[in-house]
Parts: sequence; structure tokens; C-alpha cells
Amino acid sequence: MSTASEQPLDDDASIGGFRHGRVPRELREQQLLDVAEEVFTELGFDGASIEEVSRRSGVKRPLFYTYFGGKEGLYLACYRRARQQLDQQLASSAAAAIAEKGAGAGVQEVLEGMHHAYFEFLAGSLSRWEMLYGPGAATAGPIAQEVSQLRRNTVELLAGVFRNYVDPAVDDNTVLAFAHAGSGAAEQLAHWWRHAPELTIDQLKDVASRFSWAGLAQLLPSDG
Repeated sequence: MSTASEQPLDDDASIGGFRHGRVPRELREQQLLDVAEEVFTELGFDGASIEEVSRRSGVKRPLFYTYFGGKEGLYLACYRRARQQLDQQLASSAAAAIAEKGAGAGVQEVLEGMHHAYFEFLAGSLSRWEMLYGPGAATAGPIAQEVSQLRRNTVELLAGVFRNYVDPAVDDNTVLAFAHAGSGAAEQLAHWWRHAPELTIDQLKDVASRFSWAGLAQLLPSDG
């Protein structure tokens, strides 16, 4: 029996208020990415296929090749969307902490805000989090290279936030190394949370922030 997520989309139904045959490309792409995300999350990159996404979406295969070029392009489109959403939430949380506290916003408040946003992303967008960190991610070839670069971009975003607070004498490679360490710790904590869901987002935020603060405090100016 098919699950709800496996039910084909009705081509005759309206999408975003547009009737079949008149759906704008951007809206149609997002619709197809939603279905493809489920398939990649469930089956992994190797197990997924254009045929399966086509079956579940009720959209003919040629449209996928027109929009995405093939399975690799479809995967990268899903991955870029998930990564962009996460990065936007992290950046927005840092900006919100600074806006709330003004010039007096400390790195601890910013860390707490970013960690809260990260775990909130996991809780509210599980399939997209799985796209980014799940076991079925593409791990070889040009796709894996772009995936690795997009992950580094997130770490560089974190390093940019750190740079606003650390001692100016600390070199950029050290700041980047601490950003990698903090990012990796949060990712592993999130994996563990999948098996210990009784913890709240606030509890996870506190653990991750305390851990990051213990390391980052070493890089702050002596009067920080």
C-alpha cells in the first residue's frame, strides 16, 4: 500500500492557484523538489531514480531532464535548497541576536541563537536535514565535490561570525578550525538526538553552546 508521501500529485489539480498546464516553472520546480527530496531521503542517492520521482509526482520523466538535466542535477538542486535554507536560518539567528542586544551582543548569545536555529531546522525540516547529513548522501564524483564545498560554505559562515568576536591577533586558519570543530560537534549531537528525542531543542542548544563556548573563549580578547 502506498503511503501518503507516495501518492502521485494530481496533474489536474491547481498548484498555488494555477491550473494544470499553467503552473509557472519556479513553482513546478519546487513541487518536484519536494517529491525528490522524499525519495532521496528514503532511498539515498544510489537507490533513488528519476523513474521513482516521476512515479510519485505524476509528472513525466522528460520534464525532469528539461529542468534538472538528470538525476545528478536533481539531487544537487535538492541539496542546494536544503543548504540554503539552513544557512539562511543560521545567519538570521545571528543577526536577530545582534539586533536584540545591539552593540552589546556577546558571542554567547549569538552561539545560543545559532544553535537553536540549527536544531529547530532539524526538528521542522527533517527530510532536508537528512539531505544534508543523512547516510544516503552522494559521496563520490563531481556531485560530492560540490556537496563538500557547500558544507564548507556553512562553516565559513560560522567562522565569519566568530571573527567578529575573537582577538584580532588570532589568524584566520585558527578561527576556521574552531568553526569546523563547532560545526562537527553540533552535527554529531543532532545525529544522537535522533535516537534520544526526549531532549528539547532548548536543552540541545544549551549543551552545544556550552561546548562551543568552552573552546571559543580561548580565542577572545583578554578583556572579553
